[in-house]
Amino acid sequence: MTETTQFFFIPGFALTGQMWAPVTRVLGERATALEIPGGLDFDAVVRSLATGRTGIWVGYSMGGRIALRLALDHPTSTKGLVLISATAGIAEPAARRKRREQDEKLATDIETRGVDWFLDYWTSLPLFRTTRRDRADRIRDAGQIADQLRRLGQGVQRPDWSRLAELNAPVLVVAGELDPAYAATARALGEAIGDNATVSIVPGAGHAVVHEAPGLVAEMVTALG
Repeated sequence: MTETTQFFFIPGFALTGQMWAPVTRVLGERATALEIPGGLDFDAVVRSLATGRTGIWVGYSMGGRIALRLALDHPTSTKGLVLISATAGIAEPAARRKRREQDEKLATDIETRGVDWFLDYWTSLPLFRTTRRDRADRIRDAGQIADQLRRLGQGVQRPDWSRLAELNAPVLVVAGELDPAYAATARALGEAIGDNATVSIVPGAGHAVVHEAPGLVAEMVTALG
């Protein structure tokens, strides 16, 4: 009997596994929406999620960065990889330092002003101009959101651009057409990964492709496994 491939979904920053519901319901028992464990640094989160699991990893935004590192550090746990609106990190040390400073300020503001302030601020960013402002799948704890910024943000993550050619499993890189920065990053990821990468730019979608085109995302993910 052929073993059924399992799919593991990692949410983005300040989101819960519930964000994947429109996609995971299509895959049924093959799909598991994970939660990002709190209080751990980037590498420890990767190890925690990889332990005891083997399958196709699907990550959105911050979750994509985590899924990418997981595939690099745990190749025997990876049958495939889907990166949605993701990057391999910030390559330039000065830019990483600046991002770290910005994230620390935002983390402090979140702790001071609260979750509702943060959600108003975050969903008003140009990055999400094409996205509905649904809060049902958002983390509601200010400390947890601030902790993710400090421990898992691009400012503290070691970039993985130099390791992308190590990936041997099939990789699907997805970005929205209306998110030009990440669309360009998706193409750069695909080029750096090489022949086993496929890049898909979704027409009419922005950064939050999972929310804007869940049916298409489900179709693309299913085709990989």
